[in-house]
Amino acid sequence: MITGLDLLRNQPIHCTTGIDKLDGDGFDEGIYDISGSIGYGSIGVYEIIIELMISKLGNGGKVLFIESYNKFPWFKLEMNKRYDKRFANMVDCISIDNLMELIILMKNNDRLLNNYNMIIIDSFNLMYEGFIEELKGEKSKYEQCVHLLFYQMNKLCGNGKIMFTIGGMSSISQRVYKEEEEDDDDEGEESSEGENIVNRYIKQDILVPTISLNNKLNIYYKRRIIIYRDWIYDDEQLSNCEYISFERDVIRLNEGKIKCVPHYISIGEGSSVSGFFLISKTFELIDIEGGMGVDDYEVTDNDMEDRKSVV
Repeated sequence: MITGLDLLRNQPIHCTTGIDKLDGDGFDEGIYDISGSIGYGSIGVYEIIIELMISKLGNGGKVLFIESYNKFPWFKLEMNKRYDKRFANMVDCISIDNLMELIILMKNNDRLLNNYNMIIIDSFNLMYEGFIEELKGEKSKYEQCVHLLFYQMNKLCGNGKIMFTIGGMSSISQRVYKEEEEDDDDEGEESSEGENIVNRYIKQDILVPTISLNNKLNIYYKRRIIIYRDWIYDDEQLSNCEYISFERDVIRLNEGKIKCVPHYISIGEGSSVSGFFLISKTFELIDIEGGMGVDDYEVTDNDMEDRKSVV
């Protein structure tokens, strides 16, 4: 029998992070991805998820956290000023070892999973990479299994559920070529003007989402969010942010007038937004561009001792 409480729980609830530009119209039913650069657990990914969890829990929803390679920092949730002790009975956590176990979980446990309004899958990138490696040379089987997983996830989200895949990004190497004129003694290709041209390149390592934005699986995602650290000017109020050139402003950096803070890019449904935020010592998000107060913010790796003293 379906009760009134069950109906209420299944109503779409728009969750928010408190960062106005990132939230937009809020996070409603669907699948979302949050990918962070190296050390994603310390640059804001978990803090964003925690704000979304609290937003859902505060409206009576239930949350399931699925962990594998990493352990969720529950102390960050409990230290958040909006945390309520009753939330402890509204959040469950299960552990799995690999993507195949996740596929089985999503396929065979509709009744269990329908008890939750939000499902968070941590370390999704590592499970995905491990699965590709395991099925190397069996592309058709890999594609069939992964599409089955996302089909089941999408099907579960059809009744107001929100699902997140979170994790790090993958490192890839690429060659960046540039043409240079050769010395007369060098061998090279001759241009139409008769000049000797040599193709020189540098090797560049970059971080990209494990599931590419051009991957066919991207159609299942309602929004993709990428988090990394970037540099901003630091005025007295820390309320105005803009991109800067590190080389040009190295003096400002040494004077403490530039700060390294988390930067997000949110891509979805034909549009994208980007911006900056800070993390307080109690692991709450601070909307710099929204003009919130920043009396107790924590922004750089050099402030880890402050964070430890709080924990």
